[in-house]
Order: sequence, then C-alpha cells, then structure tokens
Amino acid sequence: EGSSSGTVITIPSDYSDSFICSADYILVLESQDNYVAVRHLSNGQMESAMVRNSLSAVSQVLPDIDFFRCHRSFIVNLSQVRQVSGNAQGLVLSLPGELKVPVSRTYIKSLRERMQQ
Repeated sequence: EGSSSGTVITIPSDYSDSFICSADYILVLESQDNYVAVRHLSNGQMESAMVRNSLSAVSQVLPDIDFFRCHRSFIVNLSQVRQVSGNAQGLVLSLPGELKVPVSRTYIKSLRERMQQ
C-alpha cells in the first residue's frame, strides 16, 4: 500500500518554531490569512497548530501519496478521510473529530481518480 506511514514531516514556519508531526496524525491543513492551521491528532484528540507560512509553501514538504489539495484553502490527508458526500456541485470530506472539508469543483475529478487508486 502506498501510505507514508510513519513519515515524520517538518512544516516550516516563518519567525517561529517549525511544526513537527507524523504524517499519519495530520488531518487537514487550512490556509488562514498568513498562517496555516494544521489540524492533527494528539493522543486521540484533535488539536490545531498554527504555522506562519503559505499553504503552497507547506504543500512542498507534504508526501504526495497521502496529501491532496482539495480546495484553495485546504489540503487534506486522504488516509484520514472517512466519508465522501455531496454531488457534482460540491463534495464534502468527513474526517475524525467531526471535521468537514469542502472540495471545490476544480478538484473533484482528480480527487475521484486519487480515491480509486
């Protein structure tokens, strides 16, 4: 299976400490102005860490195998997706911790291709 299981990634942050976490525990990364909110699991609970960086810069350090840009503001860990719902107008990905992540129409086709692998 092509999972980045056990891979530890370092998400660089301008002006402060980088965020270091196992790729398996990262759920979703969300762009918020000049920051990226990294929603991740810690001891089974969802937590959020803020790094000062752009989503596109952060995407450079993520393993392509599990992480997918599904919206201009979101990158999701596909291995954490529990359910895909919605229709051709827009999909929503459900992740642990009641997280719901939108998929913009631009990314639906490539998401479907990725989910079938």
